[in-house]
Amino acid sequence: MCFEDFPAAWLRLCCLVGQAFGLRRLFKPPSGETIARAGRLGEPPQAGGLPHNCRISQFSFVGLFALAVSAHAAGPVDFGKSELQAALAQRSLKPKITTELSLDPPETYRIDTLKAGGARVSGGDLRGLMYGLIEAAEQIRSTGKLKTTKGVPAMPVRGVRIAPQLDDLRDPKFFADARWRAYFQLLARSRINRFNLVVPLKEARPEYLRFLSQMAADYGVDFTLGIRPPLGVPGELYAGLRTLLDECLLIRAVEIHAEDQPVDFYRDNVFAALRESGRRVTLDLHGAEKRTDLTRGAVEAGVSLNEVHWELHETATSASAIQKILSTGVGGFEIDAPGPISEEHADFYWFWGRLGYDPKTPLP
Repeated sequence: MCFEDFPAAWLRLCCLVGQAFGLRRLFKPPSGETIARAGRLGEPPQAGGLPHNCRISQFSFVGLFALAVSAHAAGPVDFGKSELQAALAQRSLKPKITTELSLDPPETYRIDTLKAGGARVSGGDLRGLMYGLIEAAEQIRSTGKLKTTKGVPAMPVRGVRIAPQLDDLRDPKFFADARWRAYFQLLARSRINRFNLVVPLKEARPEYLRFLSQMAADYGVDFTLGIRPPLGVPGELYAGLRTLLDECLLIRAVEIHAEDQPVDFYRDNVFAALRESGRRVTLDLHGAEKRTDLTRGAVEAGVSLNEVHWELHETATSASAIQKILSTGVGGFEIDAPGPISEEHADFYWFWGRLGYDPKTPLP
């Protein structure tokens, strides 16, 4: 099998550097717009200079060096290629397949069969290219050949949320590499693009969050840190968030619940920590509909808000639920994941991820 494509390590390095500095939807004053495209893996930056509120901390430079050193590590495209290579090996096939990034929107992909034989798989970003390669692998396993295919996400946000028990968070075995690698591979195959780990701030250990957020990025999944209420006392909340964001550069968003504290509490502790991280970290504000003053305060503080999406607390799978979300025009969903971290509930993830990406996907 022959892959004639871009130098993946360099592209991945450029994308990681862009993530660390927040070069996604740059060069516009902070506004209340949602981030339909911001924060996508592989999305190129717009032209211009750094935003007026961008502050680069010394930790960001150290982190950038670390990212550069680790640029050779596996990434979304590498995983997609490994899936396709395994499928071809099972059928003893060696077609010529090229891969490339395109100018299509984020998360889209194309599989084009060529008259001269072989095929070309392209993606609008690294995540989209990974999806295309995974789709190609599934076609090979199913029929032994590729067909012209195009994928376009119906919902930009397809997320799952997990709130581990304290005993789990304090058990090193809970963070076993093989366990989480299999889990993020499951999310990638299911086209789940967001993972939210909800923990008490005092139980959020940087070494574990760094490990999980890096692995999530390797499989094209945006990592969100959810802070379980209560948020804590002023000063400690700010310091705790700053430490985590400085040491875990691949945390893409922070989720908090809107409580009864005044706006100044959030401005001085949460908004300040996000703004001073030196990169784009978006805020997912639960209960914002009851605290419009917090939403307004976040925008005024230069904090980017996550795209509005449904918060689901059910584990049932229903095609009607997907259609209901689509009919509202909301950007997608984040749903509580069932049971322990395992492949036991693979059908659940496949259903919500695949139908959230393409509601016309035939059910297995």
